[in-house]
Order: sequence, then structure tokens, then C-alpha cells
Amino acid sequence: MRKEMFCCILAAFLAYPVMAMDVENKETCNVDFTHTVFVEYTTATWCPYCKYAHAALKDVYDGGEYPFYYVSLIIDKNSRAYSRAVDDYNIYYIPTVFFDGGYSVYVGADTSTADIYRNLIEESGARGVASVTPSISATWMGNSSIKIDVVVESGEVLPYDGYVRVYVAEIVSSLGWKDTGGEPYTFAFLDFAVNEQIHIEGMQTWNKTVVWDGGEFGELSPENIMVMAVIFNGEKHQGYAVPPDGSPFDAYYVDNAVASVPSMDETPPQVEITAPKGGYLYLFRKEIMNIGKTMVIGKIDIAVQATDDATGVAKVRFYVDGEAKSVVSSPPYQWTWDEFAIGNHEIRTVATDMAGNEGSDSMELLIINL
Repeated sequence: MRKEMFCCILAAFLAYPVMAMDVENKETCNVDFTHTVFVEYTTATWCPYCKYAHAALKDVYDGGEYPFYYVSLIIDKNSRAYSRAVDDYNIYYIPTVFFDGGYSVYVGADTSTADIYRNLIEESGARGVASVTPSISATWMGNSSIKIDVVVESGEVLPYDGYVRVYVAEIVSSLGWKDTGGEPYTFAFLDFAVNEQIHIEGMQTWNKTVVWDGGEFGELSPENIMVMAVIFNGEKHQGYAVPPDGSPFDAYYVDNAVASVPSMDETPPQVEITAPKGGYLYLFRKEIMNIGKTMVIGKIDIAVQATDDATGVAKVRFYVDGEAKSVVSSPPYQWTWDEFAIGNHEIRTVATDMAGNEGSDSMELLIINL
């Protein structure tokens, strides 16, 4: 959809405001939420009234009154945001804000919109949902890449069908994405790390591990990233992007949501030279016996066990007396030393994980290889 079309639509909207519903304002929230609410805000950097919606969402979120997360879908800057807004939600006006996957929809904004958002968040948070509990961990791997582990635990007796969407967003946009008030967009949606249907048998769990590569966005900062796992129920409802009956879409309501800021992986890989064994005699690559000193006659296979639970092993390097000999980037981590050598030498192996941390192991051996 072209910017000109949105401008025309916006002009019509300003002449005749459209709202999802009339909601009574509440001074305090006395609702016990059944789940964490998720809000999607459709906007564009050129939209004159979207700044009010943005300010209202920030105000409610910063107030800390409710368990909810939100993302800004900036349709003129991000093709994935455009697809979510237009293809999935069939938006007609902006700003339009979707609460819990379309359970409630609110179109337009002004300086009093924050109170309306509070009411709609309360209504969303009070509704009945399926018993599903998501958890997420995110580990920064460097170079704008994140390892993401998602687990969804079902407390339902019957099978659960739905969708898992993992949103990656910048807490404060560093990409120059600003509203017309000059404020950088908050929780600016970048991409889906996961976007798929799930089926969970009763009382079972679903899990997935992915590595999200955000290199296309340049140098991102881990402390400025939020990763949100949102569980959408598979039951389809009739939604309208222009309530009460305009711009229909298929609505899948949110059952729960969770979020995490990536942690830094500062733990080095575990590394162990497994062959040759310390104290053993080797004859032309074969282990003979324990003689109390590591001795090798002929060529020898240097084998390493390297593991890293956080981000995984990227490579293992092999050194002899400090001189680099080989680099192996996938298991089995092994290098055959077959060159002229006589006397005592040091074998050293260095494993590097995806985050750049290093672990090493070394051994002394006596070798005779002519």
C-alpha cells in the first residue's frame, strides 16, 4: 500500500474518527490478569496522529501498572512490519492498535488516548485463556546475532494448537525511526525469530532453539534489544480493523506472552584433549600402554572434546609449541600431526564459541617422527 493511499485514508479518518468502542475510564485497576497482554501498534514515520498513540503506549508501559508488552509495527520502514499490519490485520487507518491479537482494536489517537488503552488492556487481561506458559532465554552472540531458546508448557489436558511468534524489537530505535513528534520509536519491531504453528499434546511442552541474525540492521546493542515470545490461540475469530464491521481479518487471540533482554555469554567453552592420553605410549597412532610419560612414535591423531552450552563452539585451533597448525570448525575436532619432529613438544588446543569466548587445554609429549 503506497504512502499516498494512507494519506488519503488518514485525511478521511481525521474528518470522521472511528473507535473500537466507548470505554468507561477507570482511575484504578482492580482486575486480576489471567495472562500477560500483548499489544501491536501499527504506525508510520510520516503519520501526524501516530505520535499520540506512541506517547500513550509509552505512558501506560512506563507506569508499570499492567503486565503487558507492545511492539511498534512501523510499516514504512520495515517490510515485515508492513506484512504483519496489512496481510494479517488488514489495516485501513493508522494508527491502529491491536490488543491480544485483535480481541480489541482501537483506531486513531489524541492526547487522551492513554486512558482508553488502559481500559482495553484491563479488558484483555481479564478474559479467559488457555493454560499455556511460555519461557524464553536470549543469549547475545555478537555481530547482531542472538541465540533464542523458547519453551511452551501446556497445562491443558487436551492437545493445544496455536502459533508461536517471537518478536525481536529495539527498545529505543537506533535506526532513525522516529514519530512526527521527533521521538524515536520504542519497541520498534525488527523481525520474527520464530513464526510458526505449534501442536502440543496435553500436559506436554514444545521447544525450539534458533539463532537470529540481525546483521541487516547494522550494529545492534544487546542492552537495547527485547525478545518477546507470544502464544496465539489457534481458534479463529472474526476481527475488524475498522470496528464494528470494516476491514475484516482473522483474529487469533493471545493466550500468554513473555520477554527477555539478551544476556552476554561470558563463559568460555569446555575443552579437553582426549587423544593422546597423558602417560601413554603411542606407536604409529595406536595406543600401546601406560608408561607414565606421554610418548609418541610416528604420526599421531590429536583429538579434542569441545562443548559450549550457551552459544555453541565455532572452531577449534591446534598449536605445536605456539605455532598454529590447523583450524577445525565442526566436530569431530581432530588434527593429525605428521611432520618431522624429535624431542619434547607442547600441544595446545583453543576452542572459540560463537560469542568469541575462548577455552584451552594443553599437554607435553615426547615425539619421534622421522
